Amino acid sequence: MTPLRRIAFIGNSLPRHCGIATFTTDLQQAVSISSPNLQTTTVAMTDHGQTYDYPASVALQIKDGNVEEYAPAGSTRFACSTSSEFSAAMPALISSCYCHALPCQ
Repeated sequence: MTPLRRIAFIGNSLPRHCGIATFTTDLQQAVSISSPNLQTTTVAMTDHGQTYDYPASVALQIKDGNVEEYAPAGSTRFACSTSSEFSAAMPALISSCYCHALPCQ
């Protein structure tokens, strides 16, 4: 089994005020600290009509009501060395709007 090198957390992120944002941010930070050899990033869901000053750990933000942004986000290679699995999983993961950890090989 190939060890994880990169992981993207998909969900709401601080400074957005909600429990999922707090959870996603805390999880990303905890994994980053506990596994310094693992590259972590967050894909943040931004609610309709809002803007946030996201931290550097947020590599990409997607407007949650704009489905057209989901596919280009999935093809972005910031998270995976093989983007096809990321691209295929992205719309399903994002559409639930909960925090998900997507392991990448």
